[in-house]
Parts: sequence; C-alpha cells; structure tokens
Amino acid sequence: MRVKLLAEAHRFDAEALGFAAEAERARVETRKLAAQAEYEEIQTEIERRNLADVKAHDSLNFVFRFDFGVDSKSVAACISRMNIWRRQNPGQPITIIFTSPGGEVVAGMALFDYLTELRADGHYLTCIAHGIAASMAGILLQAGDRRVVGKESWVLIHQVQASAMGSWGDLQDRMKWLDKVQDRILDIFAHRSASVTGKSFAVQRRLFAKNWERTDWWLSSDECLELGVADEIGR
Repeated sequence: MRVKLLAEAHRFDAEALGFAAEAERARVETRKLAAQAEYEEIQTEIERRNLADVKAHDSLNFVFRFDFGVDSKSVAACISRMNIWRRQNPGQPITIIFTSPGGEVVAGMALFDYLTELRADGHYLTCIAHGIAASMAGILLQAGDRRVVGKESWVLIHQVQASAMGSWGDLQDRMKWLDKVQDRILDIFAHRSASVTGKSFAVQRRLFAKNWERTDWWLSSDECLELGVADEIGR
C-alpha cells in the first residue's frame, strides 16, 4: 500500500513538473510573441515616419530651393526640375525659394523667361526670398505670380555689373548692349511695382533708375513691400 502511495505521489510530482514546464514554455512563448509584436509595431512606426518624410520632401510638394549663385549650371538644374513638374503635373502650383547672391545676367534672364513661360502655361508661381535675394536673384523674384520676402530677409538691386575686353569698338558695342539690358531690367521692376502700388509705370521706373545708380540698393522686407518689389512679408 505504501509503495502504491509513493508511486502515486511520484506521478503527481512528475505531472506537476510537467505542468510547470508547460507553463514556463507558455510564458516564454508569450514573451516572444509580445516582443515580436513590439518589434513589428516599431517597424510599422519607422515605415510610417519614413513615408511621412518622403511625402514631406520638397520635390513632392513642388518646392525648389535655389540656394546657390545664378549661373548656367544652377539655371539648368532649376529648369530641369521645373520641366519634370511641368510635364508630369500640368498646371501644378510651384514654389521657388531664393537664397542667392545673384550672378550671371544672361543665365538669369534665360531662367526669367522660362518662369514667365511656366506662368503662361497655367502654373501659379510663388517666388520667395529667404535670407538674401541679391542682384539677379532679386530680378528672378519678380517672375512670381506671388512674391514673398522673409521678415528678416534682404533684396539687393543694382545696375548690371560686367567686365569687358577687346577693341574700342567691341567695348562700345558691349556698352550699348548693357544699356539695353539695364532698360529691360528697369522695365521688369517698374512694371511689377506699378501693378501693386497704383503708381504709374513711368514714375516707378524713374524711382528705380535713381536709386540704383552707381550704388548697391539694399531693401528690407518692409521696403520691398512699400516699393512693390514684393507682394507680402513672410510669417
């Protein structure tokens, strides 16, 4: 009888150990599942944030940051990006943010003409000056349907700067051409200024011609708004 009881007790002990082992395996499995679920949740959050970062990228929001000097290379890069948006998204509003010291007048005027074509093609163009839009960049700012200058940003307007070498006749020819370029630039500023200030084109043209003569004319955001060089001050 005693042997039978001992055997029964051993059986109960073995079963208890088996139950305990099974319970431990279940706990381990539960922890594994919880860890896996947490890992998958983290991965899902990472993918969500990565997707949000992609969606927030400038290129997907049709924003181009022109934060370099104006030359043939930078103009070509800008036009290349604009062409992609123009062909893939006809009529899509586009924003260009200028933080630029300016640069080459020929390359700059090529970009100005292209931006004018964009507007004529149905793209609403917002041009923004952040930090500085100097010289050619200040002219390009005028290409926008909407022109914005950051509160603490500056626009520089001055006469065309150029160097020339060659015969006297060559120099005279270049000066005649530069005079024509300056006239066209004055027309751009005066036209945009007159359209928002209510003053006549002739009056605004004389104003710009007087103030940029032989000097650098730095305009604060408030002055840009007052003179019609910008339509609004950024927030």
